[in-house]
Amino acid sequence: MSSVVAECVNVSGGSGSSSTTVSGVGPAINNGNAGLFVDVGMLLIEGRLAEPGTPRGYKEGPHCPHITNSPTHHICQDSSFLCERASKLRRHMSLLNENSAPMCIDVLLCPDCSCGQNRANSTNICQIPSSADLLIEQWTVSVVNTKNVCVASSSSNSSSNSAGCSGNSSGCRSEVSDRVLLQALRSQLHFSQLSAWYSLGKVRHVCYRLSHPVGCSGFTRPPVQHNFPLAKISPTTSIKVCLKSLPRTDVMPVVSCPVHSGQSTLNATVTVFKSVFAELGQCLLDPPARIPAVRHEFLKDLTRILKRIKSGC
Repeated sequence: MSSVVAECVNVSGGSGSSSTTVSGVGPAINNGNAGLFVDVGMLLIEGRLAEPGTPRGYKEGPHCPHITNSPTHHICQDSSFLCERASKLRRHMSLLNENSAPMCIDVLLCPDCSCGQNRANSTNICQIPSSADLLIEQWTVSVVNTKNVCVASSSSNSSSNSAGCSGNSSGCRSEVSDRVLLQALRSQLHFSQLSAWYSLGKVRHVCYRLSHPVGCSGFTRPPVQHNFPLAKISPTTSIKVCLKSLPRTDVMPVVSCPVHSGQSTLNATVTVFKSVFAELGQCLLDPPARIPAVRHEFLKDLTRILKRIKSGC
């Protein structure tokens, strides 16, 4: 089972020229556990892509699920960063779901430097965030057994009747359709702190990390927690989504890079190797078929990082 899958998002989006596949991106349809599980994950990761010069400052990516009755078709491009990322993320989200494992999506601010930009532009699915990145949101998505759970009406308040972001549900929980859940998630994304920063044009690089909750990142301050209504996917199972986020602030935090903030070369090298060994340990938990590809990307990234440190940039 893949225990850690990391993915960084280039907030400026991506484009390409040569088409490869055509994927229908239409109404959210419950195709079993994996369908809604993956739809939720893609919405949380592609629901806020930077779009400078617009009132909102962000837009939805082309791989987000739509809830309208008129399906649209997105043509994936060979050279598109977003399309390559989406393909990898879908495969690994499906792998987590097939192994009955929940997924954790960390939303992190990266430094405003070339290091942060490289992480934002990377499609290396085993990349882990730097210790300098700031965790601002943490989403946990899981499939829970609701056979023996008290299910209340959809008008119930789900945020106060929850067992938290992990484990099985207990007590009375509200239950809604998949469409209602996706709309609730869109509303949360729209009113989030990150969206507010986008509207002010203050966000440069954002990293999204997909992992098992056991390997998720930690907050610098006690987070605020919100639980969404359960979305029924079968008579006995539902999708459960929980959000933890840093308390809102009027001032956007400054994220410093250990390489570009005047830190000594020795300390920067130690920081890099800590990340390298952490990544290696996480990659060993991936399926055997993926290890050769992971090792290749791992060595490429390590060589690139060491060259940057040696040149002092």
